[in-house]
Amino acid sequence: LLYKALPIQVAIIRATTADSSGNLSFEHESLLCDQRIIATAARNSGGVVLAQVERLAALRSLPSRSVGVPGAMVDCVCVVDEEDRDYFHPMSFTSKYNPVLTGEVKSPCCDNI
Repeated sequence: LLYKALPIQVAIIRATTADSSGNLSFEHESLLCDQRIIATAARNSGGVVLAQVERLAALRSLPSRSVGVPGAMVDCVCVVDEEDRDYFHPMSFTSKYNPVLTGEVKSPCCDNI
């Protein structure tokens, strides 16, 4: 089957850290789903990619294995202010940040399993 592709004009993705080249890492994100696929689809159809991040890092300071979206795909990086982070950059609708959801720590309720 052949369908006409819908153009994607803007892709908005969320990341934890961006360096000055636009490389994005997702160390405090609970889901690592389709961020790269969304960015690629927007770029291939002539759209722009906007990234909302918690913090900026120095150029080439992110380990290459932790980069989820390369900077060549990102057009704009928006850093959320520290005082607005809980409102504009929460992990989910119910929690601000939970390291159990990112796999950083194991929940104490799961020790017996």
